[in-house]
Amino acid sequence: MTYAEKFTRRLSEQEQAEQRQRDQENAEAKERWLLQVEAERQADLQKTADALDAELAPQYRRQKAEWLTSNPGRPVAEFDTLWSQHMRPVLVEDLHEARVNLAVAELRASGKYRI
Repeated sequence: MTYAEKFTRRLSEQEQAEQRQRDQENAEAKERWLLQVEAERQADLQKTADALDAELAPQYRRQKAEWLTSNPGRPVAEFDTLWSQHMRPVLVEDLHEARVNLAVAELRASGKYRI
């Protein structure tokens, strides 16, 4: 093997090693970015859930008081389970439906859209 061939092969091996290094760095950067995006998405979901909980807090307190009054001696945790599994989803859906209806009414009132 001539010196030129050895040099070319060595250069090629070095370029391949550098490419592997870049590929690994890119994969690590992509993984960090994906983790950051997921963390931001989770933070947004938590922020939305917190805002919904704050909006539903008066209804939660009222229904909790009514439930505790009509079910003396039953644990509060039972109401919380009932709330999270049954009542809250219905109220969230009602709230969403009311917002959609309000948006539709505003669009109709604007005269720009036929809905």
